Amino acid sequence: RSEDDAPAHGSLGSCNVPVEVDKSCAFTCSQGYGPKGAAMKCNADGTYSDAQTCEPSENRDSRFIA
Repeated sequence: RSEDDAPAHGSLGSCNVPVEVDKSCAFTCSQGYGPKGAAMKCNADGTYSDAQTCEPSENRDSRFIA
């Protein structure tokens, strides 16, 4: 994955390195935003099971980057 794959208002987080099949990774969201959706699981064909996004946090527990 490259930074081009990062969601709007976030970075690759733990998805910045190759992810093994059946392992998960999650994006890190910018300040004021939080992850929406489950951590993404890597499928055998190299695709991910879910598409996580970064949404406005609005009272949500969030991981932030500077």
